[in-house]
Amino acid sequence: MRFRPAISKLYLFFFVMVLAGVVISLVIIEGWRGAIGEQAVFDLVVTAVLAFPMALFFHFAFPAQISASGVSSYSVWGFKRSIAWDQVGMVRLWTLGNLRWARLYSSADGRVTYLALFVANADMFRSELHRVAPVGCPIFKYVG
Repeated sequence: MRFRPAISKLYLFFFVMVLAGVVISLVIIEGWRGAIGEQAVFDLVVTAVLAFPMALFFHFAFPAQISASGVSSYSVWGFKRSIAWDQVGMVRLWTLGNLRWARLYSSADGRVTYLALFVANADMFRSELHRVAPVGCPIFKYVG
């Protein structure tokens, strides 16, 4: 079954990151008065508009697939990775802002597959993992 990252969490992440970048740029260029003046409303609107297509891109470009054979997702560089359930040697949590991933380390080749835990349908994601992943899989420590 295919799971996509939640647009709402991606949007919030990109909104905060883009806004921080805009504010830092304005402080460097114009000082504090320029960053919090009348330009601030325009910056908020532009940031809100820019964050949406970024969230949509990541939502549609990086789905994860969970099946009885294993997980198909991506590396940190965006390369497609697959890992069988019996090859999941270790799982670690990686957090970036409000976004959480499970890093699945392969016991066969050492490669890391990142599985987004901020999926659009979290309840279905959890139930599908419990249905297809073997008992005792280390991913359950982070999924619940």
